[in-house]
Amino acid sequence: MGRHATVILGDDGKPLGPVERARELARRRQKRKRNAEGASLVRAQSLPYKFDVYPGTRDDLDLICQTEGFEQWAEFVTLVARNVADQIRRDRHDYRSLIAFPSRKKEAAE
Repeated sequence: MGRHATVILGDDGKPLGPVERARELARRRQKRKRNAEGASLVRAQSLPYKFDVYPGTRDDLDLICQTEGFEQWAEFVTLVARNVADQIRRDRHDYRSLIAFPSRKKEAAE
């Protein structure tokens, strides 16, 4: 099977000429390269973070991840942390409902 050139359409819906097509392909390559470099930089800055997870918590995390389609617990934990932090930045007094867990209240009362 031979390799076929992809037709790239301009803003007017017509195929780009050879010069414009080459320019557009170069622009797309550079964008992919910048995105890959950015992702690589983020990965390089990540820190391993470990914590103990007990069987009940593990089952809860598994259920959440399975239900929401997360591949790893870290993805879910990261999103929760980022969302709570965003809420705190927006309104320092309105975030408490996000971390008002009934199980924490029981532990404090004991």
